[in-house]
Amino acid sequence: MAFKDYMAIVNARDCFLGHAAYLCDMEGYEYNFAQVYLGALANNALDLWWRASFLAKLNGKNELDAHEIREGIIFFDMDLMDLPTIGAFI
Repeated sequence: MAFKDYMAIVNARDCFLGHAAYLCDMEGYEYNFAQVYLGALANNALDLWWRASFLAKLNGKNELDAHEIREGIIFFDMDLMDLPTIGAFI
């Protein structure tokens, strides 16, 4: 539940929308905005899963539970807030 709730929060953030616009610009508008946005959201979900799994493995666990997901969110969110957004190319 924490994973799904966090991804909904990421999806609602203005900075994430700006990051998708930045990525679209970096690709020279080769792909439409919806493709870039959904691709960025999918990459973020995969990154969050990887980080949570990494932390779980460091703690000797082979499965994710709510604690590892929360720790993964903290680990991921620190970097998410540093992503270049729409202000990077305006």
